[in-house]
Amino acid sequence: MEPLNGIAKKECSLQVRIIKIHVLIGILFLLGGCAASLSRDGLGEMRENPAIRPVIIDVRSETEYNRGHIPLARHISVWSLPFRLSEVADGDKARAVVVYCAHGPRAGLAGFFLKISGFKAVFSLQGHMAGWLENGGLVEGGR
Repeated sequence: MEPLNGIAKKECSLQVRIIKIHVLIGILFLLGGCAASLSRDGLGEMRENPAIRPVIIDVRSETEYNRGHIPLARHISVWSLPFRLSEVADGDKARAVVVYCAHGPRAGLAGFFLKISGFKAVFSLQGHMAGWLENGGLVEGGR
């Protein structure tokens, strides 16, 4: 068997890193369930309670957000969330945070990240934006 040259070693190292990243992403999605599920009615009840004042975070892309979003939702893309934690609930980690995306995977990742970053009350909106629209939820922005 011939020893690996420098280029082959780099390619092998890159493949191992890619596998590690995929495994990590898989684990994050499996654990992403640590954000409690919240119904549309539950969100409405939270919004009506001045003691709770939930922060709603749309973790979709800016283009998706601009096409239409849940009223009063803040836009923080899931990919920029780790760098913008101070903008989530204005740094108040005890405040309720509701995340949503188009269908669920990005919100699961965002919910998991918020939980491991110390946020105490993290919720994932049931049905996400697709469910919100299917059930006649109001939308701000485009459309």
